[in-house]
Amino acid sequence: MARAELQSRHGVDAASPAVSKMRECADWMLGLADEEQKRGEEADCKLIKEYLDSAARILKELAQYETPKLTAVRVGGDPVNSLPLDIKALSDDQLHGLIDRLSAEEKV
Repeated sequence: MARAELQSRHGVDAASPAVSKMRECADWMLGLADEEQKRGEEADCKLIKEYLDSAARILKELAQYETPKLTAVRVGGDPVNSLPLDIKALSDDQLHGLIDRLSAEEKV
């Protein structure tokens, strides 16, 4: 997200030179695999697999810089990590909603 923000704000590619080189290497490996496949029956399947495996390893590393990792976030129902509630800061409607919700939970 930070990279995209820099690109939109400054109009430049914010990717580091190392990340750009990783992309070039992956593209090169994929190109070599494609060229070898074009040889048809004379193609070396072992060589194609090596090229594709190398490209996959590079792309896996590259993904961590281009795609944010997802993490589990507990939203509610966690008494250990719950936020303190300041009742004085709630509006009348919020208080009534809270009372209704707590009353409904007691009935369950």
